[in-house]
Amino acid sequence: MHAKTMGKKTVFTDHSLFAFNDLASININKVLKSYLSDVDEVISVSHIGRDNLILRGGLDPKTVTVNPNAIVYK
Repeated sequence: MHAKTMGKKTVFTDHSLFAFNDLASININKVLKSYLSDVDEVISVSHIGRDNLILRGGLDPKTVTVNPNAIVYK
């Protein structure tokens, strides 16, 4: 919220998976949705996390990118 008033862009990085079926998760998802309404870009650490975050936050899939934590080289 403060970054928007100063004309700055914001990025959120998500490292978690939350459920949808218990009271705590429902409340966290509401807070997340409110928080992410002012974010310019969202980064997830996995494709599963990206899909989960899009559903939980009601995000436009175009604004969520994947940047994996680690890459296995063979």
